[in-house]
Amino acid sequence: MGSTLATLPHAGLPGSRDMAVAGRGLTLIGQLIGDNEPDVQKALSWALRNFTAIDAGAVVALLDEEALTARRTQDGHRAWVIRDTLAKLPDHAERYRRSLEGIRRRSGAPSTSIAAVTAAALFNPGTAPSAAHAPED
Repeated sequence: MGSTLATLPHAGLPGSRDMAVAGRGLTLIGQLIGDNEPDVQKALSWALRNFTAIDAGAVVALLDEEALTARRTQDGHRAWVIRDTLAKLPDHAERYRRSLEGIRRRSGAPSTSIAAVTAAALFNPGTAPSAAHAPED
């Protein structure tokens, strides 16, 4: 999914570089960010870098939200994706690096994405959502 999103702006299809398409793509990325698979993380950061050419403001808004979640939950999966996106957002890079300082991926840490939480609930009814998306007290 992430790789498909990443190639969308370059597909040459009518509307593939519209802000509405980027918005829907960013919504999907928001569902997937926090995945624990390195290949998924790389695809998501690739897609985010490509979407900066269409709507950098929307990418920054998503990253602001995800950086808050990463800090609150010490989520290294999210932090890695954000850091890998920064090459295309040089005006914001230092702020994100400072914000995410010390937050690293941990081997064996479970996925924290909304998609993973939803999938887990389908197969394990009654499970609580991950800390990344649990409501704050």
